[in-house]
Amino acid sequence: MTEKIRSYLLSLAIAAGTAVAGLISESVGLPWLMAIVAGLLAAPGPTRRILTTFEFSSTLLLILTAAVAVGTLDYDLKFFTSLWFMSLMGLTAISSLLCLIFRYKAGKGVPYILVHSSVIVILIGGGMNFHGKQSGMLHLEEGQTSNEAQLFRDGKPTQEKISLPFSVRLDRFKVEFYDTSLELYVFRQGEDVPAATLAAEPGVEATVDGTHIRFLATREHPFVPTEGHPPIKMVLGEIEVDGQKGFVMEGRPVNAANNLGLVLHKKQGDVKSYQSTLTVLDDKGEEVRTQSVVVNDPLVYGGWWLYQSNWDPNNLKYSGIQVVNDPGLYIALAGLVLLVIGALGKIRFRKAAAPEEVTE
Repeated sequence: MTEKIRSYLLSLAIAAGTAVAGLISESVGLPWLMAIVAGLLAAPGPTRRILTTFEFSSTLLLILTAAVAVGTLDYDLKFFTSLWFMSLMGLTAISSLLCLIFRYKAGKGVPYILVHSSVIVILIGGGMNFHGKQSGMLHLEEGQTSNEAQLFRDGKPTQEKISLPFSVRLDRFKVEFYDTSLELYVFRQGEDVPAATLAAEPGVEATVDGTHIRFLATREHPFVPTEGHPPIKMVLGEIEVDGQKGFVMEGRPVNAANNLGLVLHKKQGDVKSYQSTLTVLDDKGEEVRTQSVVVNDPLVYGGWWLYQSNWDPNNLKYSGIQVVNDPGLYIALAGLVLLVIGALGKIRFRKAAAPEEVTE
């Protein structure tokens, strides 16, 4: 067995052993035991040396990639919040730190430091995300103010509350729909599901149970529901049933031949967009910011991100605002910046160190 294969097998054993230790620590409720494991791995000896090799880095990267892929495809497994997965991430941080301490050479330059430091910074930010992140939902109606959000844990609502350091008022909620459309439903007697659906457009036709139905035209028609009531503009559809013309009014079923019923229905178009106009108030009730919030364009204030999340089609004055406080976000972003700078510097450093081409 070659030395390289030995290194890969030892790397796999260390990673698997760390994951198992994390699993056991989580099952017995003693997560601090992982600090002992970390100390043993970082102690002088062959194990510490293997943590700084390419074989270990590539093996650990493959294991983490596989875990992330499975955890993404099946989120119910909750890989990303488990202690065994966090242990592997911590192992990555230990490996990067050991590389900085014991493998750094002056010739490798600043890019080497930046790349390995960025991994540690990103993992610290990720760890803060898992253990310090708060997420919840503000349930507001127009004109309502609140600083209490329903707590979400692992993406699911709980009965607990989050108290925000400020209050949020919903000034206005607006939903925009695509254009409505008219449809003619054809029902058989005693059935709730239409036997046929026709677009209410001239020339559209269908045959149901031997009855030929053809839509001819639409027009507005004043309808007085009760005596003395102001006329309501309703849509009237002109149809032809087995050669005989007639009319059907929007929302008012009529009987046709062969025990068929016809209903002209106005179908609401799909949602185009929805947005909330929010005002943030400080602890004294003073207005400090007003902003319209739409999907993917949150209001950010005091370390909290307020996202437009949901709405209620039965209550167009209600808006669901997701609130997120992620103290590790900016740390992780800083780590990504370090990683990019280090990678670019490493490419430039290699080009500068390459021998110049000799041309005759």
